[in-house]
Amino acid sequence: ILSPALRHLAVDQSVAVDGQGRLLSWVVTYDYGGDHQSLDAFLRPGVDERVRTALLRRALTRLQQRVAADGLARVRVQATCSPQARAFAASLLALGFDRVRTFVRMRIELDPDRPQRVPWLDGVQIIGFDGSESSWHALHDLLETAFCEHYGFHPAPYEAWRARAETNPWPDLQHWRVAVGDGHRVGVCRAIGRHREHDGGHVN
Repeated sequence: ILSPALRHLAVDQSVAVDGQGRLLSWVVTYDYGGDHQSLDAFLRPGVDERVRTALLRRALTRLQQRVAADGLARVRVQATCSPQARAFAASLLALGFDRVRTFVRMRIELDPDRPQRVPWLDGVQIIGFDGSESSWHALHDLLETAFCEHYGFHPAPYEAWRARAETNPWPDLQHWRVAVGDGHRVGVCRAIGRHREHDGGHVN
């Protein structure tokens, strides 16, 4: 949430507090470059949904002002909520958002004493990520190619992508794995330790 590469602190956060200074709601906008913008909105349980709606409206107004100053006439803003968050979804729809896609989040409980056994492809080798300059470039090329047909794809210049990867507070580079076939990198598994404090992790 707090990745410094993805936000402008001065304008892209809005908070609401009560008379005792207790945080009620927080909206943060992420700038992924160009016309690709995203936002997250949090509400303390039990607080009126209208508080978050007011912050969302303010955040969208400030976002319009920022992108106009950057010379962009139009941007696409993405927001995500769970199916159970019906009040939040209603707020987004009321503000003009369209329902675009529904996702199913998958999870597995892993037992360290019982490693997963999966069939493997002949001729494909798994290697670690060595962190060399050539490996960074190859990984960037692989990811750009792999996601070029994804609905949310936006070309990421190498230097900007590299900076985001290296400033990630949970990089776990030692756990990245690369699949090599016929002498070419054909796949990558990136581990991110952002759930480490809860004895978990994230892989993509």
